[in-house]
Amino acid sequence: MADISIERLEITVELDGAGAEAQFVRLFDGHIRRWWADEQARQADSRFAERERLLPDTLRGHGAVP
Repeated sequence: MADISIERLEITVELDGAGAEAQFVRLFDGHIRRWWADEQARQADSRFAERERLLPDTLRGHGAVP
């Protein structure tokens, strides 16, 4: 999957009813927090994979000792 970078995002929402704005803020905050946690996990996985790729097998204890 290709990476996508959003430089600017503008959203207009019409809210009806008492407490609608607060409800929207709670929902948005929940989604942003989940996205951020997923993004942090993805970055940690990428860093781990890169370190694993760079380590020779002998340093990991899985290869034959020369």
